[in-house]
Amino acid sequence: MGAPRARVLAVEAVVVGLVAVGIAAVLFSVWRAHWEEPFSYDGDALYYAMVGKTIARYGTYLHNPHLGWPFGQSLADYPEGGDNLNWFSLAATQLATGSTWTAMNMLYLASFGAVAATAHVVLRLLGVRRILAGAVALLFAFVPYHFARAEAHFNLSAYFMVPFAVLIALMLLSDDPPVTRRTESGGWRLDWRSRRTWLVLLAAALLASTGAYYFVFAMLLFLVAAVVNALSGGGWRPIVAGGVIMAVSLGVFAVNVSPSIVEIIRHGTAPGAVVRTPTETELYGLRISQLYAPRQNHRIGALATLADDSQGKVVPSERGQQLGLIGAVGLTVILAVFVLSAVVRRRTGWWDSRFARLLVGLGLLAGACMVVGAISSYSLLLSAAGLRNIRAWNRISIVIAFCALAGVALLADRLATRLSRRRTKAAPFVAAGLGVVLLAVGLFDQTSPADRPDYADVHRRYSSDEAFFQAVADRLPPGTAVFELPHVPFPEVAPIEATQAYDQARGFVFQPQLAWSYGFMRGRHPEYPLAFKNQSTDEWMTTLASIGFRGLVVDRLGYPDEAAQLQSDVTKIVGGPPLVSEDGRYAFFDLTAYDDQVRTRIGDVAMAALGREALQLGPLKKNTKAPAPAGR
Repeated sequence: MGAPRARVLAVEAVVVGLVAVGIAAVLFSVWRAHWEEPFSYDGDALYYAMVGKTIARYGTYLHNPHLGWPFGQSLADYPEGGDNLNWFSLAATQLATGSTWTAMNMLYLASFGAVAATAHVVLRLLGVRRILAGAVALLFAFVPYHFARAEAHFNLSAYFMVPFAVLIALMLLSDDPPVTRRTESGGWRLDWRSRRTWLVLLAAALLASTGAYYFVFAMLLFLVAAVVNALSGGGWRPIVAGGVIMAVSLGVFAVNVSPSIVEIIRHGTAPGAVVRTPTETELYGLRISQLYAPRQNHRIGALATLADDSQGKVVPSERGQQLGLIGAVGLTVILAVFVLSAVVRRRTGWWDSRFARLLVGLGLLAGACMVVGAISSYSLLLSAAGLRNIRAWNRISIVIAFCALAGVALLADRLATRLSRRRTKAAPFVAAGLGVVLLAVGLFDQTSPADRPDYADVHRRYSSDEAFFQAVADRLPPGTAVFELPHVPFPEVAPIEATQAYDQARGFVFQPQLAWSYGFMRGRHPEYPLAFKNQSTDEWMTTLASIGFRGLVVDRLGYPDEAAQLQSDVTKIVGGPPLVSEDGRYAFFDLTAYDDQVRTRIGDVAMAALGREALQLGPLKKNTKAPAPAGR
């Protein structure tokens, strides 16, 4: 790719990216948003905000002394290094905006532009006309997968490297695999001087820095492409090329997660911290029927009903696997071409054309993703073999989506050529017409008013929580430890009553200068709060004071009676009513005076001993070398 073409591609990518951001802004009605508040205020979005706030405050996601107090939070057992490029982007945007939520909102909106831009570049490199490449790239940015991920799966929304993973795999399937070149003697050798080599290796490195899932999916594509090409007569050249690319990507991934590896070597593993079993691939595996189903909340009522019926009532799966109408047609075509290439006798040279080989290659890659990712398929075997952190194989649908839409782009480009064969000057207009039709039909089918955040509801809940936690901070000095009830183990736990797994991260997200009980790694330290279930209110509150907690926050949604009995018992002991949030969800008790009462009643020595003893209670498996508590 020459310098002039590179500059043209860069301009085109920027334009397509800006168009995508503009479309997303309209779909989300961003003029109604409160940018300092999240688009999504539930589920894993709070986890990402917690990690983002930790990075902003401590420069790393690994350690946070103000979470999981008095132990502190360590995410070594929950490696996040595979997303380092995304974390760096979040850290930089937080620094520029001064707000974690503003940064997340901006980056989520920008992800539409980034995905469309990279998809456009790859489609252009595959030979698709500018206007058609732009239209199909926009469709890829607005597949249902993107809306299903949203801020709740913040890093997964940044799938902008997926098109490059497919491109590299197609290159490995070609007669001229990357990082190698033919010699004058007719052989081949590694080519370290080519700009193509270094661009491919750069892409491989970026794939290892934008998410463990996309990294694993890319490795699958590279392996399949290299092996198939070798078995089809390509010899060792594609194997060596694929091996070099995979080695670079694996090396970068290992460097990214090395801080977690070092921490685990130093302190041992935490059995039970993140328990995943092979059977989870059945729950989170790819459902091929979902690829062809309408998206949820479709604009057409009958299709919305069909989507709900097809989602699965007994064993539901993750949302966003649907390709949309155009993607479903594209997938059908590339799979059909791939099958036909294997069973039809090649009587003409059409099968050897670049167009046909690209369609066959896309069909092969999509088919491989479907075979490996489907429930009760090879993903189950991979999990049984140890690859258990990658359990949600339905997410490979985004790779299938690009293969399918790339097939559509190639077919539309060929159709534009055929339709304008007699009038070559009309080709751009024919291509523009096809692009407009594809974009209009695709956006109507793939998007929904339900994708727009409920800004009013988020604002109501966010404002109440912000005011409540600010009031808590106003009553306590910085660094004061606050205990949160109900106790929610970390991470990945089932909802407790009407709460979600990461709801208790709100305290730290709003007031990071206070120390919060929530967030120490399950299995890394004794789960001491579980012992409170067998104690009277007076006993466990005495224990809290002995450990060093000077505040108590109760999430009423975590109790069947909305904590009525608990609040009554604590009020009798502490004296005086609690501070209650505007929406009635949270209650706060200041334990400062109560701490003085306990100290007077049992003495400093007994109080310190009780605190040390309490932190040793609760289940803890023995294969860990737990570091000492972070201190009071």
